[in-house]
Amino acid sequence: MTNHWKNNDEEQFIPDDCWERILHFDKYLTLSGLEREIDIAGISNLTSGYKIIRWSHPTHVVIYVNDGQMYFQRGQETSIAKSGDIVFLHAKTNYNYHTNGNCVITWFHLIPDAFAWQSIEPLDFFQRKSAWSEEIHRLLLLLLQEMSAVTIGDTLIKQELAKLLVLYLQRELLPGAEVAEYISKFKMLFNHIAHNLDYPWNVCEMARKVGMSRQYFFPAVKQVYGKSPAAILHEMRMTVAKNFLRSTDFKLEAVAEKIGLKSGFSLSRAFKKTYGVSPKEFRKISKSSANLFALKKSITL
Repeated sequence: MTNHWKNNDEEQFIPDDCWERILHFDKYLTLSGLEREIDIAGISNLTSGYKIIRWSHPTHVVIYVNDGQMYFQRGQETSIAKSGDIVFLHAKTNYNYHTNGNCVITWFHLIPDAFAWQSIEPLDFFQRKSAWSEEIHRLLLLLLQEMSAVTIGDTLIKQELAKLLVLYLQRELLPGAEVAEYISKFKMLFNHIAHNLDYPWNVCEMARKVGMSRQYFFPAVKQVYGKSPAAILHEMRMTVAKNFLRSTDFKLEAVAEKIGLKSGFSLSRAFKKTYGVSPKEFRKISKSSANLFALKKSITL
C-alpha cells in the first residue's frame, strides 16, 4: 500500500515498506542559529514507488544517495543519481524525484536565508560525486542516535554534531570548495594521460577516471585550469607531436597513433590549426635550425 499526501507545495507517494528517521532541528535542537540553517534532515530506506513532487518548495534540498539509484526530473530534463552522488535542488523551483527499486538516501532541507548558505552556487540544480557523503551520513546517524540519549554530555554532543554537519555541508556546497577536493585528482589524471596519450581519450572517459559525472567534470576543470578538458588534451597531444616531429623521422601515421589520433590527416589538420604550419613544414624548419645551430657550434669550437 502507498500512502499519499499533498499540500500547497508538495505531493508525496510513500509505500508502507519505506523506513525513515527524521530530525526536526527547530523542535529538538535549542541551538542559537542552527535551527535557521537546517530545517529538517533524515535518513531514508526507500522502495520502488516512492515519489516526491514539489512546486516552489521553500527550502533548498540536498540529497545524498548512499545506495541504489534515484531519478530526478526538472521540466523536460531527467537525470539518474547513483550511490556516492550528491544532488542539490534550489528553493522555489519545481521538480520531482522517485525510485524504481531499493534506495538509501541522507537528506537535508536548508533554510535559504540562513547566513551559512548565502554563498551557495546560484544553480537551480546540480548533481556530482560527493567528497563527503560517508562522513555526513555517519554524522547524521550519530545525531539521530543522540536525540534519544539522556546521559552525561548528551546536549554538548548534539550541539557539536549539528555544527559539524553544517560545516561539512558548507564544504560540499560553497563555490570552489568542492573543486579543491579534486585538484590533486586532476593532476593525477593529466599526468596519467601524458603517459598514455595513445589511448583514445574523451571527456566522458576522463570524468569517469576521477569518479565524476561529465556535467560536473567539465566546469570543474575549466574553473581550475581556465580551459576545457578537451583543450588541455589537445595541447598535450600537439606538444608531444611537435617533439616527435623535431626529434624523430616517424611518419605522420605513426606519430598520430602515439598521441591518440586516428590518422596522419587528423594530425596534420590539427597541427596546422594549432601552430600555423603543417607537420612537414615544421619538420623542415626544425632540421634547418638544428643544422644552423650545429654549424655555429663547430665554428665556435
